[in-house]
Amino acid sequence: MVISGSILSRDGLPIASPTEVPLDGDRDRRLNSDRASASGFLRWQEGKMTLMALHAESEAGVAPEGHLTTAADPPRLWRYPVWRNSIVSVGGQWTPWLQSVTWISRFEQHIDAFPDVMFDEAEERQEDLDVTLGTRLLGETVWRGVLVATTAQLVTSRHDKKERLLRPVAEPLLDENFREWNGVIGMDVAGRIPRVARLFSGTSIEWKTMPETGQKPGRDGFRAVTGYAALERAVAKEWTLGATAAREVRMPTMRELFGDALDRFLLNPELEPEVTHVTEVALRGRIRGARIGITAFRNRTFNTIDQENVVVEGVRRRRRVNLEGSRVWGVELTAMAQRPGRGLVFGGHGTWMRPAELTPNGTVHLIERPEVLSQFFARKTLGAFVELGIRADYTGRAWAKSGADTLVPLPLALLVHPDITYRRLVGRSSWFLEVSAGAKNAFDSVLLPQLGLPEAGRSVFLNVALSH
Repeated sequence: MVISGSILSRDGLPIASPTEVPLDGDRDRRLNSDRASASGFLRWQEGKMTLMALHAESEAGVAPEGHLTTAADPPRLWRYPVWRNSIVSVGGQWTPWLQSVTWISRFEQHIDAFPDVMFDEAEERQEDLDVTLGTRLLGETVWRGVLVATTAQLVTSRHDKKERLLRPVAEPLLDENFREWNGVIGMDVAGRIPRVARLFSGTSIEWKTMPETGQKPGRDGFRAVTGYAALERAVAKEWTLGATAAREVRMPTMRELFGDALDRFLLNPELEPEVTHVTEVALRGRIRGARIGITAFRNRTFNTIDQENVVVEGVRRRRRVNLEGSRVWGVELTAMAQRPGRGLVFGGHGTWMRPAELTPNGTVHLIERPEVLSQFFARKTLGAFVELGIRADYTGRAWAKSGADTLVPLPLALLVHPDITYRRLVGRSSWFLEVSAGAKNAFDSVLLPQLGLPEAGRSVFLNVALSH
């Protein structure tokens, strides 16, 4: 049995020293970025059955977009006074060829909207309640040396949304109920073409229906076929060459289709699924014990789901739209090495890519997609219980869209995160103690994944975990 829990409390996200966020003034913490949360996890196994339960809840603010400061283009002035998520699942390996898992989850959140940055008294509230029930079956068998796996999944969700006016007079504004069904049936095979290569392939049929759409106009459901095929061949001792082609589909979520987020979004009844064609060629192997991988890839997406700005009665709102499409191609390098005699593990990965949005007039930068992403890590064991670690994350050039729909470059960023961890059994019991401490963004660098929403500056942490 595994039991774990966590408690978090913060008075706000620290601001990296070079960052200028107009709404935050001279603060050293992002405005309205406090958070208090707690969570618990249970895993219990008895014979072939496994039970898991998770509950998390929090109360938090939402840091407003720092670059939006006008009445015609206002920032989000929100708080989440209620946020709860619970899930219970039961699954198991019932026969040598059949596995299953069934789960039920409940998600609840309240969003309070405030008239000004004092956050004294909310004027409007949105209450959301989601209940989801799902089941998945997986069957595996070997037929003439070929592994055949079949999957079937069915999920249904109910979403209840209420909007209330809190000031100047409390009154209900909206009460809506939504329901969706999602299903998948698929098959995967893995085998070997004699003296040629190993083969992996699969296909699935996915569908989504929305029988209840609240007070919004109903719409037809979605259906899609996905699939992939991969070949892998040994080209030298400890080296393999592989190639993959796939068709992936991402269907719009119910919130993308029908969520207006307290009137921040203008709905688009014609939103369609994204379809991505993926191609990859990869070379993997070892050099003096170090694992090395090089992958060249190209992803072509049709009907890319993005956002555009729309002005309604003098106020800017967002609308989710399907772009003409997008394209990303690049190269990824991964490496990891161990020196067991020295208690040292180190490695990393780096990706160089060229993301572009495709338009009738040519290509433009795909927003908020960095051209370089890389990470390096190293961990050193000291004695029987202590481990030192360091991680460095680099984010290359990316672009964002301003309120005037012009492209704005985002800064390059290098973030360093050192830590120290202590692990051991408690006495002669079966309880395991882990204590870790360290710094996040130790050099107080500026990371801006979205315009006006910088990541946290330097912070320190102390975590204590006790498991059984």
